[in-house]
Amino acid sequence: MTIDRHAQLKGLHLHGMAAAWQEWQLEFNSQHKPVMPEVWLDRLISAEQADRQARSSGNCSCVALPPASMQS
Repeated sequence: MTIDRHAQLKGLHLHGMAAAWQEWQLEFNSQHKPVMPEVWLDRLISAEQADRQARSSGNCSCVALPPASMQS
């Protein structure tokens, strides 16, 4: 029975981790080198942090309006 971790991560809205997991799987399958769990976990966490940072800075297309008392 295969576990679709990519789908699980996306289902949890961990899009950065899901993308990094998919990249890591492709890289691992081509190299066949064992990787320490801490190494890939750090990589997944970094990817998620970067994804959240990008989404939070991209979501703020706010325009500052003057106070109501200054508007005519």
